[in-house]
Amino acid sequence: MSPIPRQSLVAQLRTVVRLSLLDYRHEATLSLCLIFGLAAVMTPLLVLFGLKFGIVDRLSTQLSQDPRTRELRPLVHGRFDPAFFQALQQRGDVAFVLPTTRFLSAQVIFRSPHDPRLSVTAELQPTAEGDPLVSLAAKIAADRASVAISTSIAERLRLRPDESVDARITRQTADDIESTPVALRVVQILPPQLTDRDLAFVSLPTLVAIEDYREGGTPVLDLTMEPNSGRPYASFRIFARTIYDVATLREYLASVDVQTSTQLAAIDLLTRMDGMLTALFLIIALLSGGGFAVSLAVTLWGGAERKRHELAVLRLLGATGGVIIVFPMVQALLTACFGWGIAVAMHALVEGPVNEVFRRQLPDAPLGSVLHWQHRLTAVLVTVAIALLASSAAGIRAARVRPEEGLRHE
Repeated sequence: MSPIPRQSLVAQLRTVVRLSLLDYRHEATLSLCLIFGLAAVMTPLLVLFGLKFGIVDRLSTQLSQDPRTRELRPLVHGRFDPAFFQALQQRGDVAFVLPTTRFLSAQVIFRSPHDPRLSVTAELQPTAEGDPLVSLAAKIAADRASVAISTSIAERLRLRPDESVDARITRQTADDIESTPVALRVVQILPPQLTDRDLAFVSLPTLVAIEDYREGGTPVLDLTMEPNSGRPYASFRIFARTIYDVATLREYLASVDVQTSTQLAAIDLLTRMDGMLTALFLIIALLSGGGFAVSLAVTLWGGAERKRHELAVLRLLGATGGVIIVFPMVQALLTACFGWGIAVAMHALVEGPVNEVFRRQLPDAPLGSVLHWQHRLTAVLVTVAIALLASSAAGIRAARVRPEEGLRHE
């Protein structure tokens, strides 16, 4: 007996999909078991991935937002010419670089305008536009009589922004010790978390003028003098573009015989932690996800075996084997979507309590479960892909059902 003439491919697909949906609803108990089984697997995975992402992302954000993590401090003084700084400025891993003078010539005594008895010996450092530590660096570069000071200096001298502070510049001459006062206007007080040292930031020409005056290069201190464009400098301040550029920049400086101090230990710890947590997540995800995929595949295979007669009737009605494959795949797709939806809802319910537990146990640690919409989208795409893959075996088995089996069914 020849099969009934075949319908168009679209009509066949419409019929098979509709019957698959009806069968899925008819076997509601089994369908719900599969859905909640998937949700039970996905919910802890979402929590685990949220914790992994939360830990690494927050640690990475903290390190990235702290400019000191990207700073490389030269350990020795040298003679660095303009060509050296030009080569650094052309590197893509350098965010900021600026020459500086010798440490001994960068010492200054600040006296409080409110109480002359209060004084602080501070270290001067140069700043310019783009300085990661000084937000008003451009303003300081434009006004050579301005300064940004650390919180420790401001607290000890009782200084506030826009106040003037007396800076005493001393030098040793052949006959005596000379002291020149310079009035500097405080334009910024650095946040206390940036440094606990007594630091003050001035423009590079101001710092060079102080060095030249101290070393006897000029008879008087003149802040208006322009530095010699070809002069060498004893040291420099440098910041990498990102925390992940610190290692390569350190290697480059070492290759030109400049040893630096960095926070590579903290950066390496973050990188290793990210790798370990990623490996742990993948292992757990593969074991649990693989287990569910096998369970789903076996269930759908068993369903295809139980419905051999019904599938054979569809073949008699003209459905091709390629279309019959869709029957278990539609049900797998429904299981994946419903299971993902329940898992996301369950994660939303437990995310708050999980984060609260971490906040109580480790109040100072940057821990917590964090999931963005991109993560949820990735989760549903992966779930759907696994579900369709798991249903492919059942689909192939269903496609191999012969039309005449529908006539021999007892």
